[in-house]
Amino acid sequence: MTGRPGVCLVVGGPGVLHAMAGIGNATANAFPLLVLAGSVETAIVTKGGFQELDAISLLNPHTKFAVRPTSADGIGAALQNAYRTCWYGRPGTSFVDLPADLIRAKALQPPTAIPRLRLPAPPKSSANPVIIHKVAQLLKSATAPLIVIGKGAAYARAEFSIRQLVEGTRIPFLPTPMGKGVMPDSHYLNTSSARSVALRNADVVLLLGARLNWILHLEDTSLATLDSLSAPEDGNIVYVSEGANTMDISRSVFQLQHPRQKLDAGTSATMGVGLGYIVAAHAAYNISSIGRGPQNQKKIVAFEGDSAFGFSAMEIETLARQQIPALIFVMNNSGIYHGDTENEEEWRKLQKQTVMNETQDHGRSYCHRSKKGLRSTSLLYNTRYEYLATMCGGVGYFVRTEQELEDATRQGFLENERVVLVNVIVEPGVGQTIQFGWQSPSKKTGHDARL
Repeated sequence: MTGRPGVCLVVGGPGVLHAMAGIGNATANAFPLLVLAGSVETAIVTKGGFQELDAISLLNPHTKFAVRPTSADGIGAALQNAYRTCWYGRPGTSFVDLPADLIRAKALQPPTAIPRLRLPAPPKSSANPVIIHKVAQLLKSATAPLIVIGKGAAYARAEFSIRQLVEGTRIPFLPTPMGKGVMPDSHYLNTSSARSVALRNADVVLLLGARLNWILHLEDTSLATLDSLSAPEDGNIVYVSEGANTMDISRSVFQLQHPRQKLDAGTSATMGVGLGYIVAAHAAYNISSIGRGPQNQKKIVAFEGDSAFGFSAMEIETLARQQIPALIFVMNNSGIYHGDTENEEEWRKLQKQTVMNETQDHGRSYCHRSKKGLRSTSLLYNTRYEYLATMCGGVGYFVRTEQELEDATRQGFLENERVVLVNVIVEPGVGQTIQFGWQSPSKKTGHDARL
């Protein structure tokens, strides 16, 4: 969102392991990230110290640069080198391992002896003009060209150039989830509503800051209320979404007219990142020393599947403590992908079967016996997630109807000091098949797009 490196400080051992998902995501997407971690004292390395981990060996294959300073005086130079390395060239992750004895040690040189230089933005690279010419010729010869706009284009702040390209050529475009807003979603050349058809029928696809992966597979009450409170063209809402069905639906439902205002589970579909993303978006846009100041702040609106929310739900306390007035919708269907029953009484029966270990129907032959009890992907029936917000001094809503959802959305959006959680009870979808679009068999059309 800022275009500058992010800095992540974790404890050693398990802290480094927890950071692996973010490190992999940053490396895969060329996002600059500096990770700092503590570690055991130098003298007890390999002797089974508390939370000891050879983080350098672990992270070397996944980072651009990993270093452990050998003295307190070397920490400053290591940090400078790591910060520059993660940002310059192809951006990625740098890691600095800081042993406990070096953290506590006194440096021989005073801090003023280390020159403090503001690192300028890295120089921009230029594409080979011969390749650019070949691409232009391919696009000219295409009968059904398509431009795919990814989050790399948003990160590069290339919206002006891309808008000139689209307007000048009138080539249809398809934004990826975090590439939304580089071109306004309301633009007449946006093919998001027919993405599968556009991808299947394109004969030349120009990828701008995107890669071909599972996101590009072939294949409304809160929306209207939010639009009435803040028009999409104003760009005053940052959307966060995670959870399989919740994330997939929100990608196409919410209109973005500006870049860098949509965050989701990303390349690796890592669940549990939603509430951390809320903190990051608030820091990027709303803290006066970093973003736009207190006079014109952006509202952070998050859509969470109930399972994805559970991974990091206690970060609600962080939001409350830091007075981050995010508006969080938890889509509650009492299960992962879908629930088990249409009512609580039936759910309690299945729960009892599970607790009593009565999960097999032994009245039938072995090969035909049926399973009883709750599925392994079942969640507690209509869990009252909104209490997590109220216990921290925030605001919670439990909604079952469209009118209740509209009222909660309106009141929650206008809250400017406390975190708000709207617990939205939706149909459990009993009996639905768990299926992702990228798992569907592709339909052959007789030609393949040239990339």
